[in-house]
Amino acid sequence: MKFVTAEHNGTRFPGLQTETHVIDLNRLPLSRTFADLNDFIASHSASDLIAINAEHMAAASAFPLEDVRVLAPITRPVHDILCVGLNYQKHIEESETMLKRQGDIPKHLSYFSKRAHIVLGHGDRLALDAGLDNALDYEVELAVVIGKEGKNIKAEDALDYVFGYTILNDFSARTIQTQHGQWFRGKSLDGYTAIGPAIVHCSSLPHPLSLSLSLSVNGEVRQSSTTDYMIKGVAELIEELSSGMTLVPGDIIATGTPEGVGMGFDPPRYLQPGDRVECRIDGIGALENYIV
Repeated sequence: MKFVTAEHNGTRFPGLQTETHVIDLNRLPLSRTFADLNDFIASHSASDLIAINAEHMAAASAFPLEDVRVLAPITRPVHDILCVGLNYQKHIEESETMLKRQGDIPKHLSYFSKRAHIVLGHGDRLALDAGLDNALDYEVELAVVIGKEGKNIKAEDALDYVFGYTILNDFSARTIQTQHGQWFRGKSLDGYTAIGPAIVHCSSLPHPLSLSLSLSVNGEVRQSSTTDYMIKGVAELIEELSSGMTLVPGDIIATGTPEGVGMGFDPPRYLQPGDRVECRIDGIGALENYIV
């Protein structure tokens, strides 16, 4: 099941995407209506998921994909996005010069938050403000969407708290990031978060996760890896983040990026107006954005 936020004739609604159509969840025989996808994630019941079956979907009014605009699945996250820094060994190595770190696997991961007041969806454009920072970088990441509230969650139970997975491009202003000596502001400019194209329900992906992820710029592959190379997997991240801190439905965890980011090249290869950036993750799809 692929969940989206869509817009038709100026009206936004939480939807279910098929290969050719988008179905308004509020047109299905579910337990209640939902204001948006965050509301569905927080309030749906097990019976709601059972009700989303072929018979009901066939009976529901569906909009052809070409007649709707598919937005970022979550346009306003419930909290700042929880980000994992340096969760792939080779990305640690390529970041060593800028971050002045050793290439060894860190004993503890770096966590930081990312403000996402304006979230881009598939096909949206990001305006580069070169006067503010002309070192715009990209990072493809698997993002985890939490489905129920929990605290002090054990790794063996962690996947029970996952609603689904999506793609996140963690756009980063590297000059600002370096100037401030930490990552929050350089990753929190308006539009510097892209999510989509859909949230794939956890039941639709095999576990343990072993997903290929890649990023290309103007068709040139820059990043290519698999989630097998994460230093800490989804369950371990949820256990660590929920230790002493409550996670709630709709919380988004960005699990880190592999090697191949722009700052890792010599000289660095940052994004420029006219560039097309495409992120891909197996089983989820493609998230494409344009730099203007």
